Amino acid sequence: MKLSFPLFLATIALSAQAASAQTSAIRGGRRKLSTATRSSAHSSSEDTHVPHISNGSEEMPWVYMGDVGSMSKSMSMMMVDGKIAHAGVYPNAPHSSKSSKTTKSSKSAKAGEDAPTQKYPSVFNGGCDEAPNLDQFPQWREEVGYWIGDLSLYGADGTPNESTAWNYRYDNYKGFITGNILGGAYRQRNVFLYPPQTEEKCLITNSSVVGSGACGTNGNTKVFAADQSNIGKSCDGTIEGPFGPFYTNTTLVGADNAVLYQVFLGDGLFQSQMTTLSGNGRRTRTAHFFAPFTGTGADSVPTAASFYRERQVEKEYFYELLNATLTEYNILDEDVCTRDESGSKLEGIVGGMNACEAHLEETFELE
Repeated sequence: MKLSFPLFLATIALSAQAASAQTSAIRGGRRKLSTATRSSAHSSSEDTHVPHISNGSEEMPWVYMGDVGSMSKSMSMMMVDGKIAHAGVYPNAPHSSKSSKTTKSSKSAKAGEDAPTQKYPSVFNGGCDEAPNLDQFPQWREEVGYWIGDLSLYGADGTPNESTAWNYRYDNYKGFITGNILGGAYRQRNVFLYPPQTEEKCLITNSSVVGSGACGTNGNTKVFAADQSNIGKSCDGTIEGPFGPFYTNTTLVGADNAVLYQVFLGDGLFQSQMTTLSGNGRRTRTAHFFAPFTGTGADSVPTAASFYRERQVEKEYFYELLNATLTEYNILDEDVCTRDESGSKLEGIVGGMNACEAHLEETFELE
């Protein structure tokens, strides 16, 4: 799923999630927990209706639910007739290995003419005249709400990920995630908090930071967003959607207790993430990342893997712990929820708890 997020890349400039140790109690009201309206300016991904995963390497979101950010930033958006691909038009959707059903447009094609090929992964599952609402499926019902995660991202060699572009820790960082469903649509918003890099690495390896903080002293944040829907009218709860140049597809698997989220670049698998809903408000997400754009045999070799341990909590505690973690990681106000999945500054966003809250609560504005 998700998108989390998460989102992602070793060969793509893995922009991942960095994270946290257990957070301490809230310190003296450094940041106010108020709901404020966000500036009308928003991330480009929302303005163009291109969802953005948990993902991250990470989530891609999930998303995700995290870090394909660096990749999607370096590539031009896929366009169809001059518009961002969305609402069922996916130039990058993988081809089905099975015989696809005839589309309405192909039925109307004249004999002898080449009918357009349907590339929607939803053909894997068959289509329904009336797709069921997502609340009919246990997995989707369980995804709704507020989730806090202890996150870890590992490189191809199995050690915690290191990024020269995002010089913060990935061995144990924090994720704050909201999820919601309405009809055939799913929405997820993520905020990932990364603790400061270790003093040793700052002195010996890399002392760079993003923003005006100091290496080894200040952490940082990224925000992620993912939107998927049942546009393919699948009967089994499958949802799909674009993510910049990527195509994403989420299917329900297991004994009503698991979700498989996959991200494709053309016909190549970029990310595969399994979410296990183990009960008692707990879920575990593990994503595997690949480099399908290499054009060599290396595209089958994993480049990274994530391990997210998440628990569902009440709204009040969710924001209390978010506030406490911002303090623990010593994140400057100017860096609080002001950077997208690639680490780029979002225009028109004033940093602080209000920005985080506005982003996360977008999940429940689903219409």
